[in-house]
Amino acid sequence: MPKEIGYAVVGLVTDILGASTTATSEWLVRPRRVECGDRWPLDCTIYSELTGLRLDGGSCGRSMPPLFPGDGGRHRQRSFRDALTDILAPRYGFSPTLRIADFEVKDWINQPDHVDRMRQLLAGRM
Repeated sequence: MPKEIGYAVVGLVTDILGASTTATSEWLVRPRRVECGDRWPLDCTIYSELTGLRLDGGSCGRSMPPLFPGDGGRHRQRSFRDALTDILAPRYGFSPTLRIADFEVKDWINQPDHVDRMRQLLAGRM
């Protein structure tokens, strides 16, 4: 999502929900034991089932191979990261993840009725 649209979406969602929100493009990160806490065994199992590989638990500064090598690896990696976000958020007291893609908002985000349209979009997801 382009930065301008991302900032507009985060601002609108924050205003409408009255909640603290963040946006990040850092989803392409291999999960670490410190991020996962008590859920580390579950996350390792999910990773192993999806990739057939074993996830070790350290060496954050060391360069790593792609999480999911080969064709479609980026999509698999994003799906895995999204699954971890959904699993871990309640564990640490965070609200559920709200995903909004640029194609859903780019045609109207700068229009005068953008607040009403965002309310409609959020009503269908919450």
